[in-house]
Amino acid sequence: MAVSLSGRRALIIGGTSGIGLACAKSLRERGAAVVVASRRGICDCLPAVAMDVTNPASVAMGVAEALAKLGGLDLLMYCAGYGLCGAVEDTALDEADAMMQANAHGFLAVCQCTLPHLRAAGRGWVCVIGSAGGAIPLPFQSHYSASKAALAAYCQSLAMELQSFGIAVTLVEPGDLSTGFTAARRASCPPESPYAPACQKAVDIMTADELGGPTPDKLAAKLTKLVARKRPPVRVIWPAKYRLMVVLFALLPRRWGLALVAKTYK
Repeated sequence: MAVSLSGRRALIIGGTSGIGLACAKSLRERGAAVVVASRRGICDCLPAVAMDVTNPASVAMGVAEALAKLGGLDLLMYCAGYGLCGAVEDTALDEADAMMQANAHGFLAVCQCTLPHLRAAGRGWVCVIGSAGGAIPLPFQSHYSASKAALAAYCQSLAMELQSFGIAVTLVEPGDLSTGFTAARRASCPPESPYAPACQKAVDIMTADELGGPTPDKLAAKLTKLVARKRPPVRVIWPAKYRLMVVLFALLPRRWGLALVAKTYK
């Protein structure tokens, strides 16, 4: 029998699509009060607030509005971000900076506005959606991998910093899932680039893997169960095959690990 989450209050950043929306619906189904945040602040099925995570003033306003709707906060989930493909050499600095702001630094802005409320309550859970691509660098998605690796470091440091305040932190690193992430991925790969053929081949494989992956509802069901746990895990890698891949990559000599990844994406 599912445990009721009645009385829990959740703010989900990036909660109007993909993993965030699936988690929001799953939490609400179990009785939690949920507010989702996105750039547009529009959601057909859930209370929503507008928030641009790359703009600290927008974050402060969005968090204040969400807390007014919720009456407090027990769970913060950060699902914001997007993908960017292209060779390191072909990617403009402003494109790389924009991705880092949305995928990683935006989390810091959100933390600065929400953690004082969780600390005052003496409890809470911060759940952050990273990527297996943060643990295993991907060819032609280097900036995406870098942003998710930075996010992973933030989360694990934060887990230690918040431990004495009774606040748990969980980093979630999914593998390929079938979501709108694939269609929304931005590209920085001009046709005249010497990397263009290899980049296109790798991205085609990634696209096929993503579209053939599980839906975010299954991950949401798993994460919702963790809300009721007194000590949720610090790190979740899902599905299981990606957990094996991450462990294998960490244990192998780095030359071998990179060779396997390169072979996977031709």
